[in-house]
Amino acid sequence: MKTSALLQRETWDTLKQTGAMLAFLLLIPPVYLVNNVRLDGGASLTHHMFYGGLFTLAATLLVLAYSMFSREHRDGAMEYLRSLPIAPSRIAAVKILPRIAVAWILVWLFVEVFFGRVFMLMRTTIMGWDMLFQLFLPPALLMTGGFLYGVSGRRGPLSAVVLIMPVLYFWIVGYEAAQSIFGLLLGSISAGMGVTGVHAVWASAFILGALLPSLLPLLVLIPLFRVWNGTPESVLTKSILRRGAIPTVLLLALFLVNTW
Repeated sequence: MKTSALLQRETWDTLKQTGAMLAFLLLIPPVYLVNNVRLDGGASLTHHMFYGGLFTLAATLLVLAYSMFSREHRDGAMEYLRSLPIAPSRIAAVKILPRIAVAWILVWLFVEVFFGRVFMLMRTTIMGWDMLFQLFLPPALLMTGGFLYGVSGRRGPLSAVVLIMPVLYFWIVGYEAAQSIFGLLLGSISAGMGVTGVHAVWASAFILGALLPSLLPLLVLIPLFRVWNGTPESVLTKSILRRGAIPTVLLLALFLVNTW
């Protein structure tokens, strides 16, 4: 199978999965009508649309990542995929990029509908770039994790937790960690550095506190895919789970400490 044919198949699978999930949006108007009949002065339609859309968006992104290898596992074609004369990096790109593209479009549409033009955030300010990272980096983390952990063949609630842990850390813990590091760095640097210097310090704090910890569970797995074609699946599965366990548990601990 050529790379182009594989890309077309993955794009079509992504669109089908997305369409199936977005069909749940059709339930919002009936739920709104039922709630307004049963509850006097119930929540507005906008309220139902926002939370229904938010839930559907989150569920759609998780399904796209979690089911990335569903066709191969269903058809018993994982070994066939691994035997294709295609570089592992190309297989990763073909699997990940269509899903990231769809995820970014969905996030953009949601923000566009409920919060105005998202591209207005693309200003040369710290807040503008922070917002862009918070919107568009987590879907990329989720889809990349879906590929890296998907080849292990393990499915279940634990697999879903492993997938969403980097995203939860980035959204809930990472930003506060970056702010703490930013304060420490500013306190140790002499005053009068100027706006550019403050931006550079914040960028460093953001990378150290939010970005690198979120990427760590994924970065430790990348070397395994240099030997994608030459490693037995059982050995690769054990290596993936062993390498990913420690950073995932660390992120979970940081998340629990922060939330409790």
